Amino acid sequence: EQFLPIPQSLERHKKFKTSLNRSTLLSDGSIWLHNNKSGFESCFRINYSSSGLLQVTHFNNPKFSENEVINKIYLDKDSNTWLLTTRGIGRLLAGKKHVNRLIYNNTEAYGIYENSKAVFIVGNNGQLFIFNKFGAKIQKINLPTSQNLVDIQQLKNGKFLFITLNAEVWLSDKQLTNFELLKINKLKSAIAYGFHTDRLGNVWMDADCSMAIYFDQKTEKIQYLAYANNQNISVANNFSVIEDTQQNIWVQVKAGGLYLFNPTTNTLDGIDIQHKIHKSISEIVHLSGTDNQGNLWLSTFLQGVDKLTFANN
Repeated sequence: EQFLPIPQSLERHKKFKTSLNRSTLLSDGSIWLHNNKSGFESCFRINYSSSGLLQVTHFNNPKFSENEVINKIYLDKDSNTWLLTTRGIGRLLAGKKHVNRLIYNNTEAYGIYENSKAVFIVGNNGQLFIFNKFGAKIQKINLPTSQNLVDIQQLKNGKFLFITLNAEVWLSDKQLTNFELLKINKLKSAIAYGFHTDRLGNVWMDADCSMAIYFDQKTEKIQYLAYANNQNISVANNFSVIEDTQQNIWVQVKAGGLYLFNPTTNTLDGIDIQHKIHKSISEIVHLSGTDNQGNLWLSTFLQGVDKLTFANN
């Protein structure tokens, strides 16, 4: 295990001084590094060549505004990279080095979903853009809300689920013609960041909330899960969901620990990472993820990066 100072370690990037505070790992193994407060020129892609050498590509596209910030990066099934920004939508075709601008105006794009026929992108003021596989916009739909849409998921029955920045959750039909606002009292006045659909089909809502919340596709009802053995989690505390190679579903709370989802009992079992495993591990977790060996990686407040290894699954 080795940590490399990228891109400052490479001779041709020594003059680059902007900090890189956000990373995105795509399904092809490439890693994108960028800054969530500076322009598009602060964007790097890191990947390995066929010879095994590390390649770093610095994107500095004049078609993008100096202060344009990337909200999300997504690799589609045809290996094209979609860039959702504060000024619109761009797409990098597979094998190319220049990003094509698809939409450039006052549109802020946040969330993306892909099925076998189209790519769906949501943005500010309830906007939904639908593109075909060639990147051509085929439809624009305005949901019955003025809130910023931050994510979209399609359910197994073909219906669509949307969530706004202010934690409004909308359910639509397959045709995207009828929209229903779901009542979720626990998300009142919360801030939402997106969805995560787990291997069981549950759609988890990443939001500032005192409980974990997911949408059950079988019943089309909202499920609320309390954090076991922890009464100190505040309302303004978001969580994220991680799935490891052992088919476990983990819920990581930013300032409340780590929990294992038990689908049989529909409960969250607490893991006391501060006291039982290592006294110096912080319960304030910024980011989390898993590797191919089933280890959990936590970016924590106290000591940077922690790796948790579990014996006997």
